[in-house]
Amino acid sequence: MKSIISFLKVALPLAFGAFLIWYVFKDLTDQEKQELHISFSSANYFWIILSMVFGVLSHMSRAIRWKYTIQPLGKTPWFWNSFFTVMIGYVANLALPRLGEVTRPALLGKYEGLPFNKLFGTIAVSYTHLTLPTIYSV
Repeated sequence: MKSIISFLKVALPLAFGAFLIWYVFKDLTDQEKQELHISFSSANYFWIILSMVFGVLSHMSRAIRWKYTIQPLGKTPWFWNSFFTVMIGYVANLALPRLGEVTRPALLGKYEGLPFNKLFGTIAVSYTHLTLPTIYSV
């Protein structure tokens, strides 16, 4: 039973993604498909890869910064747990704005054994430190 659930956790999102790709491309004409192919073949992928590298580095730095705010709680979370909870938080924000700020401490608390309220407090403090300078500078 557990292996079926694990399989479905991977298979259902992949099937949904394949359906969305099919749904988007099913109504394209041959000319539109040809234009799309030309656009992809003539793109300069150096800039795409470079932007992806800087994007991942910014998410890694956010995970490291969050890890430092958690250290006073008495436990330093594993970097990859912190990184992946940050990334899952971004995905949760796509479903409902600011849902990621609740998802991150809930997941990290589950994986690292830290209380949700303290982890949520670190997020609240970080947002306070980000917004106060903006308010005082106006």
